[in-house]
Amino acid sequence: MADAATRALALQEIFFVPAHDPWHKPAPTAAYEDRFAMLALALAGHRNWRPVHIPAARGGRATYAVDQLAWLRHHGLAPQPPARFHWIVGADSFLTLPTWKHYRQLLRQSDFIVLARGGATWEDVTAVIPADLSERAGADHLEVRGGGHIHWIAQFRSHASSTTVRRQLAAPSGRSVWVPAAVAEYAQRACLYRYAKNL
Repeated sequence: MADAATRALALQEIFFVPAHDPWHKPAPTAAYEDRFAMLALALAGHRNWRPVHIPAARGGRATYAVDQLAWLRHHGLAPQPPARFHWIVGADSFLTLPTWKHYRQLLRQSDFIVLARGGATWEDVTAVIPADLSERAGADHLEVRGGGHIHWIAQFRSHASSTTVRRQLAAPSGRSVWVPAAVAEYAQRACLYRYAKNL
């Protein structure tokens, strides 16, 4: 997804931010520290791709995109205008946008790059945007009233999924075609996923 988004919009830098406690998924079977370590290994050698550690919220609250955006800005990681933050998401995730914390604020403060996944169409994606925020829509671009933009990448094709990767890493071979060998070796040494019931 990062490759496709970079090619489509000439992105200068991509931050990869693992969630401590993702609200929209079951609790991760691997600890945050292990997931961050595997992310760092996976990004090794990718220039301008950076793993970013955002401290967990106090009280063990869920991780929300709008709070991550505020943290990045507060710590000087925001791009210089006119550049803007872009969220890279699959269409299947974007369709849940109305359930995100302060999603209307997020739409105004940042842009989204939405990649075709899960059978979702551009029409499905644009239907998620509230009518009062939808400014102008084209075949692959929508302007949000207040400054945001939604970009659509229709040609994205990938059978990779986090669930499939975890199952492959839990298999006897301990390998996955979608992760670097260093990541698979880390998961194997740390005995990650091997005994998890819900992958």
